[in-house]
Formats: sequence, C-alpha cells, structure tokens
Amino acid sequence: MIQFGKDEPWSEEFRKVFNTKKKDYFDGQESRFIINESSQIELIRFSNVQGMVYGEIDFIYDHLGFLMVKLAFIT
Repeated sequence: MIQFGKDEPWSEEFRKVFNTKKKDYFDGQESRFIINESSQIELIRFSNVQGMVYGEIDFIYDHLGFLMVKLAFIT
C-alpha cells in the first residue's frame, strides 16, 4: 500500500522525531507500507518527492505474531 502527501500520519510522526532541524519539501512524499505473509506491516519506507528514501520503520514480530520491536532508521 502506498500513501502520498505530507499529511500522511506515519511520515508526520517520523519527521517530528528525526528531522527536527531539516526543512524539506514533503508535499509529494511517499509512504510505502510493506506487508508480510501474515498481513502485518513489516516495513514503512518514506521517500521524498524526488524519490530519495529519507527513513524507514521496521516492525519485528515474535513467533505468535505480536509486535516485539519497532526500529526507525534515518537514511
């Protein structure tokens, strides 16, 4: 699933935490949600209007399918 726009909730929260001093143009930004075989979000990848990835959130689940870890990366 892909969502576009600077008002997409996950990208707004990511930018608040990680890009506090950086002011880029995010009107055409893309949030790409990667779903695993269990229909859970595995990864959210954020890219700007030029297609450059500026961050990711990786979701790690235990053997029962419960979320264990949420890792965020700035690229």
